[in-house]
Amino acid sequence: MGTIKTVVCAVCVIGVVSAMIDIVSPEGNLKKHLEMVVGIILLLTIIYPFTGKGFKISLSQEINTNNDSTMYNEIMEYESKAVLEKTNEEMSAYLKNKLNSAGIPFKDVVIKSSKDEYNQIVIQSVTIYADKEDERIKKIIASELKDTKISIIAGDTIEKQDK
Repeated sequence: MGTIKTVVCAVCVIGVVSAMIDIVSPEGNLKKHLEMVVGIILLLTIIYPFTGKGFKISLSQEINTNNDSTMYNEIMEYESKAVLEKTNEEMSAYLKNKLNSAGIPFKDVVIKSSKDEYNQIVIQSVTIYADKEDERIKKIIASELKDTKISIIAGDTIEKQDK
């Protein structure tokens, strides 16, 4: 990195000197020869570091693929949890809207979901907290979510259950 920095500084200095020579030099053959000499000096300044003995470019920072893989897995796990939570919230709101539009009284709808081996969201269970058990609730939920476990917790047992 130090070599590249030195070359860039030298090229800048030679560029400034070249501009000064161009302004100061008289018109004619002398100006053409001076421009050619300054151009050759500039070219040699750029090429010189690459011709030295033992020249090599090395990266000072090693790449740690294990650390990157762990970070990637943590990010994917966090994103997966966030997607599941958002899905549960959206689906719960959708089912609440369906129950409200059918005029069925309830207190809450809780959804549990997970991802399968194909990384698709699978709704495992729907729990409806209501004052009384109503078969219409199961029919509405079953029409929306086939093959999903539906539980209705009614009456006094609501306070005893963990949401």
